[in-house]
Amino acid sequence: MKRFFDEETGILLLDEAVSNHPGFQAIVEDKMVSDAEIISQAETVIQYFKKIDEQLSEPDKKLVLDAIAELCVLYQINIMKEAKTNGSI
Repeated sequence: MKRFFDEETGILLLDEAVSNHPGFQAIVEDKMVSDAEIISQAETVIQYFKKIDEQLSEPDKKLVLDAIAELCVLYQINIMKEAKTNGSI
């Protein structure tokens, strides 16, 4: 089973999971992201959410969705901070 955290540092291994993911590697291979690749990835995400909806109990769904929402908040505030640092906002 894949681990969520580095055993020594306790750091969440999300960056590693993304960078090692075959789908991500295929998309960024040419260093360009096309609209078609974004649409395809969105469809993949939707399929995973459908699986979550079908296979998990209500408490498990809430836990997963809460974790995803928190991750999205973290991602968005990071973007906002970088934009402010770079003078984009």
